[in-house]
Amino acid sequence: MIGCIVQARMSSSRMPGKVLKDLNGEPMLSHVVKNCKAALGGLPVIVATSSESSDNAVFDFCRANGIDVHRGSLRDVYGRYVSCIEHYQLDSFVRICADSPCISPMLIRYAVNMYKDNPNVDLVSNVCVRTFPPGQSVEVVSGTTFRENVDLDSKDFSREHVTHHFYKQPRSY
Repeated sequence: MIGCIVQARMSSSRMPGKVLKDLNGEPMLSHVVKNCKAALGGLPVIVATSSESSDNAVFDFCRANGIDVHRGSLRDVYGRYVSCIEHYQLDSFVRICADSPCISPMLIRYAVNMYKDNPNVDLVSNVCVRTFPPGQSVEVVSGTTFRENVDLDSKDFSREHVTHHFYKQPRSY
């Protein structure tokens, strides 16, 4: 099963709390989740936030609005994704950042369809080579391949920037 994981935290250094800031009468996160749900129909859309008290507001917002939410480490975003993938039993996932309120459902659907039409790919991305403006970043990732990289011990591997390794090793995927 494919699902969408929306990465959200309140501790942005440039604009703390931005994911719940009001945008046209709704929190930014609400717009992101709605666009992801519109793209994926009945497939799961999960907000992945941290278990830090600073992210209790994200957790509470999701619970109050019937949005699936998963909590994990603030610093180990990679580990947070792995536990989310395992908890929701996702074979693959769409990665979206919570500060993209104008993310296009059509673009998400396009990336998912491209991924499904190419069963041997590990990653479909418009990020490794920027092909769309900021705020329109979409990645579809094989859950199996993603989980296999948990123990990578490389200076290029980042536990915070979860798909960075794929870009540094493009011939491996």
